[in-house]
Amino acid sequence: MISGFNEWAASAQLGHTDSFVELNDRRLGIEAEDFIANILTTAPTKEPLLPALGGLPFALEEIIIQQVTTLKDHGCEPYFIFSGVVSNGQEERLQSAIRATKSIAKAWDLYGASQPEYAVTEFGTLSGTINVENVYRFVQNILRKNGVAFLVAPHSACAQLASIAGTEFCDAVAGSSDILMFEIDQLITELDFEKAQFSWITRRECIEALGVTSTSMFVDTCLLAGCSFLPTLPQLENDLTVSPKGPRIRAAADLLKRGQINGNALCLQYRDDPAMVALDYLNRYQKASLYVKHYVCIRPNGKIETADAASAPSDLNNIMGHRLPEEAFAYLSRGVIGSDVLCWIASNEIIERPPLDGGDADAYRRLVSDGLTPLRTSALSLLSYSAHRFYQHNPIDLRCWFNPAAPKKLNVSDTTDPRSTISGWNVRLDQIEAKANKLERDVSSLAFIVGSLQDTDFAKNSVTAKSGGNKPLSSPKEVRSNALWRFLQLRGYIQQDHQLSALGKCLQTAFMRHNQQDLEEPALLAFEMLRLNLLNSNNMFPYNGSPQRGSDTDKRNTLLVSRVACFAGLRHKTIGFTGPLSRHLLAYTSMVSAVRGNLRNVVEMSLFGLLANYHVDRSMALDQLAEISYR
Repeated sequence: MISGFNEWAASAQLGHTDSFVELNDRRLGIEAEDFIANILTTAPTKEPLLPALGGLPFALEEIIIQQVTTLKDHGCEPYFIFSGVVSNGQEERLQSAIRATKSIAKAWDLYGASQPEYAVTEFGTLSGTINVENVYRFVQNILRKNGVAFLVAPHSACAQLASIAGTEFCDAVAGSSDILMFEIDQLITELDFEKAQFSWITRRECIEALGVTSTSMFVDTCLLAGCSFLPTLPQLENDLTVSPKGPRIRAAADLLKRGQINGNALCLQYRDDPAMVALDYLNRYQKASLYVKHYVCIRPNGKIETADAASAPSDLNNIMGHRLPEEAFAYLSRGVIGSDVLCWIASNEIIERPPLDGGDADAYRRLVSDGLTPLRTSALSLLSYSAHRFYQHNPIDLRCWFNPAAPKKLNVSDTTDPRSTISGWNVRLDQIEAKANKLERDVSSLAFIVGSLQDTDFAKNSVTAKSGGNKPLSSPKEVRSNALWRFLQLRGYIQQDHQLSALGKCLQTAFMRHNQQDLEEPALLAFEMLRLNLLNSNNMFPYNGSPQRGSDTDKRNTLLVSRVACFAGLRHKTIGFTGPLSRHLLAYTSMVSAVRGNLRNVVEMSLFGLLANYHVDRSMALDQLAEISYR
């Protein structure tokens, strides 16, 4: 969001308000991140204790369904656009998260001092620190179940929305003010579902109200004011002629007009200022400017295009990140795979932000800096060896919030090509269904994937080469099963001959103890936490909230049970949480989430390897493939 835009627009009395009735028979493009952020951070949908609980908002699904239904009831077809591989703005998000740790500590101090009302208020101010990308997959699944179309952009959702605004694919656009920097005439800035009305503004109104002379000057004004991918120009923060409460966008416009120069010239003018040097501001401004001018979008035919490509610099990859295969963007666009590993490859870095508990625990820091490395290198190697040789020789910097100036190197070149190890998984649908029927297990369940290999004959027959005249895999069930077998082999649950390893037999024993599919992922997660020596009753966190009653044995047992409960989803009424809080368990939940997310990345890259290496029929529709990821 452009810094100070909403305050400035309100003070300048810009914008218009209309009823949802005006959206009848229209397709409305919605910036997903802005839509979700509004639910998380504004009343009446805001859950103030979410930063203290972690996980997903209890009422999020119900709210999304209600709001989507409201639009549909008014004859409007919503079309959600999610951001994809986003390299720009990561530093701003990291610094914002680091600054938020002070407020996190303050909120917990208030709670520990028996001042719950003040603590709730302080937690409420932290709603904006929730990493919205972490709920993308959950929201996409809600949209799929309710027949709502969505698209994941190659890079910026704002750019993608601007590229389709006013076309046959999108009649109007709703989202954050960042969208106005791209080529768009008008923008819906607010959807008020209680009043069934929306507010909108035109780019021309903004240009005239600011008194700037061109669209390029308007874009410079927005960039220098500060936005999601560029901090505010330091001189605006320190300009004594600007009212402390004055909107930065107005101050930026005035500064450009006073000097009668463009943004680049202004940054050059201040290039030696210590604040500019500390932020590397000139370089970051130039990248942000090119990011807006030469944005990348996906066309309806699936082609990835660069805006104004003829005048784009040859080193555009330094701004957008390394160019990824269009095939990867195609799978990303429908949610077949997520964006995490693609972002790592494109930007050559992994950025670890502090978790919601503040990240003071050494155990969490060791996990993200060292413990997750095998999972990360596994995911990176699956993508790199399947995509292009170039990616195999680019080390990835791991930058953690607690020591960002000293990144660790992850070298894909130090790994072996995983494809030869797992290439023997091409089991056909008739084999899969016959075995599933015999075991009375759902084909999509992990219990079937593991349990099927207890049969040594099935395990031997599952060694199936792609060659030999066999047709590629052609059904979602086939693709999903083989991707999961490959994943479990990479994780050591299955041996090279497709027999269960000792670890795999232990996992199978766990699955045999219950017949609930929704407990299979938590069981696998428990095994992975055990392997990391993180499923224990040790006091790993320097926080309050651990068990206080009973003997030492009682406390340790209670702590262990509490941690096991963190693996499964919590069923709760669709209302905000009220009850006791535990920073201790929040910290453990952060560890569980980190491990779960990286396991998911390996699964997705196992799927990508199947697809990219022609083990899957190329005629399969993307929507069919997406069924695999949302089961």
